[in-house]
Amino acid sequence: MTFYSYQSYSQEIKPVAWWNFEMAENGKTKEIIGNIEDVIEGNFKQNKGLVGYGIKLDGFSTRIIREAKKAPILRNEFTIEA
Repeated sequence: MTFYSYQSYSQEIKPVAWWNFEMAENGKTKEIIGNIEDVIEGNFKQNKGLVGYGIKLDGFSTRIIREAKKAPILRNEFTIEA
């Protein structure tokens, strides 16, 4: 999952957060850009994918949790890709 946001003085869109879910152990996963370990809650399983690993969500209760003070700053418009 990736969050994109316009950077302050540039029209270039850069990712501000990205989880590749290669490692999802003990209810935790690492967000790549911020190098922050986040909590995954809900019903999910780590599965082997075509390339590496990913997580299979239940579609209802799974979420990634991060303290607000560690969250990326989203300026103006933003896009979420999954």
